Amino acid sequence: MSQEKTCDGSVATSSGTTRGGWVNGKSMLGSAQVRDPEFSDRVVAETRALLARVPSETR
Repeated sequence: MSQEKTCDGSVATSSGTTRGGWVNGKSMLGSAQVRDPEFSDRVVAETRALLARVPSETR
């Protein structure tokens, strides 16, 4: 279930598979790049590789 804070501080929840944001009460999808699973996998892999290079004493 996804959760999003609304402008009045309440939390909107959704158990559906649609992902995106809300602007002025209207649903807005993320960019095609953000919705692309291959791009998401690449971002995760690159982030993990970057974090692996950080010395452990600074984490």
